[in-house]
Amino acid sequence: FLGSYHYIGDLSFDNLELVHFFNEKEVNKFYKDYFYLVSRAAKSGLFDVISHFDLINKSGYSLNNGYFEVAEKTLETIKSCDVVLEINTAGLRKERKEFYPSVRILKKAISLGIPLIIGSDAHSPEEVGEGFDKVIDFLKNNNVLYLVSFDKRKRVLYKIFE
Repeated sequence: FLGSYHYIGDLSFDNLELVHFFNEKEVNKFYKDYFYLVSRAAKSGLFDVISHFDLINKSGYSLNNGYFEVAEKTLETIKSCDVVLEINTAGLRKERKEFYPSVRILKKAISLGIPLIIGSDAHSPEEVGEGFDKVIDFLKNNNVLYLVSFDKRKRVLYKIFE
């Protein structure tokens, strides 16, 4: 089962028109609230995978007021709860033009030894597997040899290259 958030309360951060109304202080609080919810999802035991970990940053805000520290603490929670982290390629098709999670956050996840899975978040047949080559290149360049898949909610580890 995949766990993810697209709303905080009634507000959808998928709606970029709404997100741009926030000032920096409000955005930072919004991000902290988001990562609190993601941490709760990881702790709940309901999910095998946390999907598009930093989707909240779809808007591309460049924040320096604790955003990465909160994200990294959430990664530590994911690690301690033994939940898999998805590398979602949909971000390559969106405004920010990078994976979810971002490279900086993904490198932290790798350093923590969090198990990884790839997803394309496809909404059409031509999007299935799109960007996987870029993920594999990134993983190879960062010495990641294994990914996770699932068979009836049981993890299966597989080597992605020799």
